[in-house]
Amino acid sequence: QIWSRDMFGMRRWIALCLAFLFVVSGSPNAPLYLYYSSLRLDNAVYATEKSLESIKQDYSFIRNCTKVASNSTPIDGTVPLYTYFSAQYNDTANVATAESIAYLKSKNYQMIGIEGYIYPSDFSSDGLPLKLYWSEARSDLFLTGCTADEQSAIAAGYVLRGIEGYAPLVFHEWANTPPDDCPFKQSTTLEGIQMSYRTGVYGKADTWYSSWSSDDNLYSMWTDGSVNGTPGGFRHNTTGFAVAMGDDPLNLTIANIGTFESFPSPYEGRYPSANLVYNG
Repeated sequence: QIWSRDMFGMRRWIALCLAFLFVVSGSPNAPLYLYYSSLRLDNAVYATEKSLESIKQDYSFIRNCTKVASNSTPIDGTVPLYTYFSAQYNDTANVATAESIAYLKSKNYQMIGIEGYIYPSDFSSDGLPLKLYWSEARSDLFLTGCTADEQSAIAAGYVLRGIEGYAPLVFHEWANTPPDDCPFKQSTTLEGIQMSYRTGVYGKADTWYSSWSSDDNLYSMWTDGSVNGTPGGFRHNTTGFAVAMGDDPLNLTIANIGTFESFPSPYEGRYPSANLVYNG
């Protein structure tokens, strides 16, 4: 439901919500699944039943990382996303650019098939970038469209080779049907909300209650976890306070302002429950 609650910074909060992951039922697009083989130290993404059937023994499912136009229903303007394999490197690679295909052929990778179709790397619209990473230590090429997987790859020493293309964005429109007894007026500014496959990962804490301030930032308390290495929660008798800065929900800067110590006795814990920036 879309209601007018601007005093709580709802416009900015809704912008953050647009980054969350939703699935559209009945979509002609096919899920692109991430699998990993600990035996081969190999990351690979698959969409077709043929590919999934071939890797059941050695690979474990990690996550559904995005969607591509399915193998049987390419979209106008898209290019194939190929799967290649190297017996020498024990590596599966998913590529779409002519440069990457030429590189794989020079290393004697063999083409296995087409997983689906994506927009080319020079695509100018707002698609989801599929980035190709390389690990020299693991001899592993890794294609990802997920922020969390990208961060994990960088932490493990992977190096970005480039963008292979863009996954078609698939949106789910949130039903705008407030109940008859809803106490809030329907917004005249926001006409609808669509959820996409784009995600951002920003920390390891919970209990966030964001409030917009006149400096165009979001301020929130947090607890039960850590922000930028600073711990908080009932085990530490502390509640944290942080600021979220930036206009791109996928590229925010989260800074911890401080923590407040307060022993919860005689209770087991003490948690924040609301937050509002006033005259600020």
